[in-house]
Amino acid sequence: VADNVAGIQLHLVSLSGEDFHGMQAGFIGIVDGDFRGAQFGLLNTTEGDFYGMSIGGYNQVSDGNGLFLAGMYQEFSGNFHGFALAPIIISRGEMKGYQIGLFWNSGDSFPLLQIGGWNEAKSAPMQLGFIANLREDQNSGPQVALAFNSSRGSAFFQFSGLSNWARDSTFGQASGFFNRSKKSYLLQVSAGINSTEGLYGIQLAGLANGGGGSLQLAGLFNGGGGMNPLQIAGLGNVAYDHSYLQLAGVWNFSERHSFVQLAGLANLGPNLSGQIETLQQPYVQFSGIFNAAERSPVQIALINRVEKDATIQAGLVNLSAQSNLQLGLFNSGELAPGVRLAFVNHGTGGPLQVGVGNFHTNGASYGVMAGAWNYADRHSGLMIGLFNYANELNGVQIGLINISRQGTF
Repeated sequence: VADNVAGIQLHLVSLSGEDFHGMQAGFIGIVDGDFRGAQFGLLNTTEGDFYGMSIGGYNQVSDGNGLFLAGMYQEFSGNFHGFALAPIIISRGEMKGYQIGLFWNSGDSFPLLQIGGWNEAKSAPMQLGFIANLREDQNSGPQVALAFNSSRGSAFFQFSGLSNWARDSTFGQASGFFNRSKKSYLLQVSAGINSTEGLYGIQLAGLANGGGGSLQLAGLFNGGGGMNPLQIAGLGNVAYDHSYLQLAGVWNFSERHSFVQLAGLANLGPNLSGQIETLQQPYVQFSGIFNAAERSPVQIALINRVEKDATIQAGLVNLSAQSNLQLGLFNSGELAPGVRLAFVNHGTGGPLQVGVGNFHTNGASYGVMAGAWNYADRHSGLMIGLFNYANELNGVQIGLINISRQGTF
């Protein structure tokens, strides 16, 4: 135990009440004042400023200036100028130097590159973490980690084995499971999930993408709220604004604008409720089971349904308010004008309807109606079949049984 020490001190346990100048070596060295020189020990603590070199297992100083090597733990409660290496390093003040924490590396502001196991900084232009990187301020430099990256501001690029998170914008994110950013300007790649509020580039995911951009490619699901020129998914695609092409193994949905929808199961076009204006309806809907839209020029599926008008519908069941060509087992709607070919046709319009049964219980039909059984409320033209019936006919009936309650035939 000494107050002011100048020289060389060898000890098991040393306690200096004031400053120390020289070399200190032992198991435990405690200095209440400033230290200038070299310090070697299993546990070294300096309450004041440290100038020189410190090598030990556990090192703790206030302001550190020089070289610091610790086998377990290094802490700077004040400012740090120099170089430090330890499994765990914590700098609580200003840093003008370089430190590497093999397991934990924490500091206020790093001048260029932060390297460590788990990196934590308020400011770091670049971070390379063997485990993870965490950054709090608006530095937008790259982050690379084996586990995950987190930035409360922007990040030019984030690469990790598990996940990336940026509170603001990124130009590129690549991870093994999850990516998240407020805006993504270039690329999000993940084996799991990508998520962003605004995408201006490409999303590639093994499971799902959420956002909107030039291209969304996912093994299961894509969801977009903005511009979605191209969505390709193994399961389903959802677009809440613009979608030019949707390709999915199961289903597609577009709320406002859609051009082409291709799905294994079902396609749902914009505005089935009729409550949204300024819509772009899908030009083509192709699916294995079901298509639905307010308007769609082309629909191909087992079941096709259009609220207003369609140009071509081909499937087992075709339903529309107006259409020009319907091919299926059951067709219903108004031909305006067009051709209807099916096992059973139901609806109005003309000029050509061919089926085993043609039934028009309400409204007017015209042109040629050909089938085994023809039934019309009002028909103008030709009815050809085994049984022809019309409440009102202006034309000709040819068949085994012809019935016309009024009109000419």
